[in-house]
Amino acid sequence: MNRFCSARTSRAVYLDEFAILGDKLRAALQKKCDSYANGVVIVDVRVAKPAVVPDHITKIFEAEEAEEVAKRRIEEEHIGAIAAAEREARECAIQAETSREKAKVESDAAAYRKRSAADSEYYVKVREAEANRVLLTESYLRLQEARIWQNTAKAYFGEKIPNTARLPTLSRE
Repeated sequence: MNRFCSARTSRAVYLDEFAILGDKLRAALQKKCDSYANGVVIVDVRVAKPAVVPDHITKIFEAEEAEEVAKRRIEEEHIGAIAAAEREARECAIQAETSREKAKVESDAAAYRKRSAADSEYYVKVREAEANRVLLTESYLRLQEARIWQNTAKAYFGEKIPNTARLPTLSRE
């Protein structure tokens, strides 16, 4: 009995393994009787569980319970900290992905605006070139030459008129 109890904690003896204590004690007693070869057979052993637990055992149980509660609390805090860290990591990853997507959308929008502006400018230039091709006819150029001549005409008097008077000419190039 002493070996059985000393190899286990008070909690194990009193609560967990008390039901098998009688069987263990019967087996140990039968083994001892068999070694004497006296033919005694032990049929059953009953160990009565004390109705009132002694104070020192109660204190041991309470200390073990408090230790177990403290271990569970520490383990729960550790699990909570791990969960919080994982949640924060997921949130950071989601935020980074959102930032990347937002930057891509903004970049695509800016590129679209630039392409659109370039296309508009190209269209305007093409339309101007077409209009100029239609507008710049021989008769129109002569008309413009006459207007320029009219606006810039100066009268010169003297002997050197043929040398200084030159008519401006517009020509298609």
